Amino acid sequence: RCSRDWSSDVCSSDLVDRWPGVRPFRLEAFALAVDTKTPVVPIAVRGARTMLRFGTHYPRRADVSVRVGVPIRPDGQGWDAVLALRNSVRAEILRLVGEPDLYYDNGSLGADRS
Repeated sequence: RCSRDWSSDVCSSDLVDRWPGVRPFRLEAFALAVDTKTPVVPIAVRGARTMLRFGTHYPRRADVSVRVGVPIRPDGQGWDAVLALRNSVRAEILRLVGEPDLYYDNGSLGADRS
């Protein structure tokens, strides 16, 4: 269990590429939050894709902003609580970042990458 003075910075989406949009989230952070009854703070980074171009290792000049949402507390226990927390955080991040949602309920990416 996490103590009151414990915190974690877990990234739930670790893929950055040239296509704009919010990709599927990894569930480990949400499972940990539900297990420890720890709120999740939604954070959206805008402009990083422009600054860190796909296939390059050198940043370019770009306007980058970070928007922080209000903490979202897990409600309940178990897998349903993990998914509900993920969905709530995802909705807030989508609102904050202003990019399309690339995840469908069936688990497929919504963008055609062919």
